[in-house]
Amino acid sequence: MKAVELNPDDYLNWFWLGHSYYKNGQYQEAINSLLKAVELNPDNYSNWYWLGSSYYKNGQYQEAINSLLKAVELNPDDYLNWFWLGHSYYKNGQYQEAINSLLKAVELNPDDYSNWQWLGHSYYKNGQYQEAINSLLKAVELNPDNEFNWQWLGRSYNQNGQYQEAINSLLKAVELNSNDANYYWLGRSYNDNEQYKEAINSLVKATQLVPDSPEYWYRLCIAYKNNGQYQEAINSGLKATQLNPDYADNWLELGCSYCNNGQYQEAINSLLKAVELNPDDEFNWQWLGVSYYKNGQYQEAINSLLKAVELNPDDELNWYCLGRSYNDNEQYKEAINSLVKATQLNPDYAGNWLELGCSYNRNGQYQEAINSLLKAVELNPDDYLNWFWLGHSYNQNGQYQEAINSLLKAVELNPNDYLNWHWLGTSYYENGQYQEAINSLLKAVELNPNNFESWHSLGWAYCNVGEYVASIGAFIEEAKLNYNANAFYGIGYNFKYVNQYKEAIDAFTTAVELEPDNWLYWDELGKSYYLNEQYEEAVECFEKSIEIGNFNSKYDLANAYLFLEDYDNAIDSYEKCIDDINSYDDKISSYIWNNYGVALANLGRTEEARNAYANAVRIDPDNEIARDNLNNIGYSRRGSNNSGIVSGISSTIDAVNEVYKKVDPEVVKGVVDIVKYFLK
Repeated sequence: MKAVELNPDDYLNWFWLGHSYYKNGQYQEAINSLLKAVELNPDNYSNWYWLGSSYYKNGQYQEAINSLLKAVELNPDDYLNWFWLGHSYYKNGQYQEAINSLLKAVELNPDDYSNWQWLGHSYYKNGQYQEAINSLLKAVELNPDNEFNWQWLGRSYNQNGQYQEAINSLLKAVELNSNDANYYWLGRSYNDNEQYKEAINSLVKATQLVPDSPEYWYRLCIAYKNNGQYQEAINSGLKATQLNPDYADNWLELGCSYCNNGQYQEAINSLLKAVELNPDDEFNWQWLGVSYYKNGQYQEAINSLLKAVELNPDDELNWYCLGRSYNDNEQYKEAINSLVKATQLNPDYAGNWLELGCSYNRNGQYQEAINSLLKAVELNPDDYLNWFWLGHSYNQNGQYQEAINSLLKAVELNPNDYLNWHWLGTSYYENGQYQEAINSLLKAVELNPNNFESWHSLGWAYCNVGEYVASIGAFIEEAKLNYNANAFYGIGYNFKYVNQYKEAIDAFTTAVELEPDNWLYWDELGKSYYLNEQYEEAVECFEKSIEIGNFNSKYDLANAYLFLEDYDNAIDSYEKCIDDINSYDDKISSYIWNNYGVALANLGRTEEARNAYANAVRIDPDNEIARDNLNNIGYSRRGSNNSGIVSGISSTIDAVNEVYKKVDPEVVKGVVDIVKYFLK
């Protein structure tokens, strides 16, 4: 200071004063002094070099660049001029210019590790990771004891996707200096290398060293999430959002962790914050949509995922998730359109074809479903769901053998899923393989005794092999689980078949009470009354069945009237029955003509009766009752009586009795008692 007072025109006095200020960390004072030096001697490169260095230290990078450009102009052979120029460009965010300057520095002095280190930094920031690696390998060769050489080498490997090499470098960095930054990058690299436990250990160490870094907690949240430790991920994510509530990715990762932990409402709340902070990030909308989907809010899921596909229509996962949401919202056409797009973007992912097949299946397009699911099993033959849905689609398409083949594969891959066995049993049933159906359905109810549909199918399978008591038992189990008309229909059907008409009537009565608009239940109730010789009740039931829309009950109604000796109504019903059959160009049964003749004969309409009997014999020459009635019509005043009736129901009684003889009456009685108790 004294020197410049004594001789203020000597640039060296100002230079050394500036140099002293620089060394003392007084960079603004250094700048002021060195500005005077360059004013007095603008041709001395040292003045410009130290002025540039002072600007750099003072954070004035553009001014540093301007000064150092003058230094390299005056002395282009001094590597330090190029080094600090490159350093200043780096700090100013001009990475390509930094690279150019630092390449000159390493050319002039290839033995200074700092030149290589900062060249590596600049390549890294410029996204040239391989070049960064090459430079930093030279730096660690020249100075293997510098932690930053190893840290930046590790970071460069990480960004270049060489995670194991990154880990090796960063382990060396933490060995040299176990600080938070080295642990942080080591944790990130372990995470990217799918070594999640090691990532957690490293990132926990970083948060312990610097507990107020939201970035460290954010990365720890990701590592915990990837390791399936969702509660710990949530705790870390909450810490990250507390420290930095304005960073959308903190809320995204917190939301993902909540979603994976099954806390869908909390996930939604977090992800709504993420989309508020960054509405242009597709992943915020994607995960919001997924969380809504998991929460059963399918329309909200659709709205969110539509935004995701708008932001990135080339991400197949957006279309896949959108398709699933449409599917569960029962918008199958929209689901199909979305999933077709997913398969176009990624035709090699079996999951896209599986979901597309499911959508076609639910839309009733079974052949298209089959085509899609064949692709799914081709791509992933080890996923039982692909085989299950293929089998289900074959079943719905009426291709029962193909369904069986597919579902056998499903149960082989996953023998513990009751639905595989249920649909295998159903397919066997539809294919007429009733014993195989029973075996499969028994396995289904063993795995899930609370699925009433399996009991229902088992009931009909037992019925078709003549195991009526077992069939009734299965339908009772169904009714216990789901008190529905169809179960009681099955119970009644079996009781009717073993001549337990009173119990059949009770069961069918319950069925029509539960479902009064089902004509089949009224028809079967009427037949049971008929077989129990309660003809008036039978008439009421058949009339109800006809009223609902079952024209086939007209024949049974006519027979009931006949047994009531209400011949006028019997004739009317037979004629309506005959007209209906003629309108469909169908064949009229020999029994109908015979019984029509009986009714006519009992009203003295002999010629009409004779014609009816003749028609009966013509249609079935082996109908002995009709032949006897025809032969005897001229010898009886009334022509016939009810002993000459041949009923489609009555004619089966003898056959039913033969079956019933094979069923233990005591067992039937026991089942009857159970049903009576159950119906109370």
